[in-house]
Amino acid sequence: MRGRGETQEDIQTRLNRVAMGMNHLPLADYADVNDDFEQATKEFCAIIADEIMRQQEQRPTERRYEHATQAIPIYDGEYLRHKTLPHHPTTLLLPGEIPHIAALRALEETLHIQAPIDHLLRMKLNKGSFTSPASMNVEQEDHLKRILFTYIYLLQERPQTGPDWEWRPFDELEMAGVIRQALQLTPHS
Repeated sequence: MRGRGETQEDIQTRLNRVAMGMNHLPLADYADVNDDFEQATKEFCAIIADEIMRQQEQRPTERRYEHATQAIPIYDGEYLRHKTLPHHPTTLLLPGEIPHIAALRALEETLHIQAPIDHLLRMKLNKGSFTSPASMNVEQEDHLKRILFTYIYLLQERPQTGPDWEWRPFDELEMAGVIRQALQLTPHS
């Protein structure tokens, strides 16, 4: 310490802290005695490397997200449902895609119809271009979080569908009450 130019007062302060530090030694995960600077430096670097490796092994895998959207087509008091999962036209969102645009794309790709945006049921009136979903569900599976946006689409006519599709009474839908309220707000109901 004298060789580094420390004053006698600084040296005494550090020596006084040695006793306090030694009292806490049993609580430490590592101890590195600095009586040989080069050896202490090597040990210190090895401790850091070991700790980094240990923490990387314990770190959970990065959480991933999967965003999907589904559209429930409704016509004349009934909704269209596929007999197998997924029951409604569903698609993963493309990078940067807005959920309600993906819902329209799912309808077009699945039912082979034109799906204009003005037939998408607005769950609440807003001035912006974003249409709120009727519901949003989040499921956790290991390190994957699945987020599903559900939209309601008001068909103007019954589309041609295959035998795997069926029309069911609107009241069977879990969210029928919420949809009924939204229909009262919507001019195209």
